[in-house]
Amino acid sequence: MDRSKFPDQQGKLHPDINRWFSEYLQKMEEPNFSKKIDSGYIIRYTILPSFTNSYTYRIQKSFNDWYIHYKEIELLTTSDSYEPGEIVKDTLVAFDWHTFYQLEQKLKQFDLPNHNTHNQMGLDGDIHILEVYKNGDYQFIQRWSPREEDEKEFIELTKMIENIYLKN
Repeated sequence: MDRSKFPDQQGKLHPDINRWFSEYLQKMEEPNFSKKIDSGYIIRYTILPSFTNSYTYRIQKSFNDWYIHYKEIELLTTSDSYEPGEIVKDTLVAFDWHTFYQLEQKLKQFDLPNHNTHNQMGLDGDIHILEVYKNGDYQFIQRWSPREEDEKEFIELTKMIENIYLKN
């Protein structure tokens, strides 16, 4: 995949990135947000590295409980391609409402709709995709190898998601 040919496509993923992202999500058995799911509330943060395993954190409410679902998928490499392999880790962890409330406040503070959906792309690095699906409304933001000096709020928000998993 030649990432140098990715112009900013505000509001949608570049077709090559979308194809790559979709392949991994399908292999991870993750829901497809382009299809109307229900009136739920889901936050998903996915990291697609160039040379290591990809992983996703999905936060979702089930009845009166909040869960974070972590999945990691191996990267299969050949001489000329990278392909999604098998799921190597699949963990579901419950967490408390107060933790979700703090995350939701951070998400509101970040104000996802008022950020460009993309940043600059490079050749090698990680693609980070944060998605929010709430009551049929879908929003996302994609960042290529986010750096603290450029993407401080994005990094704080995504670290908060990672820490929910790591602390529970």
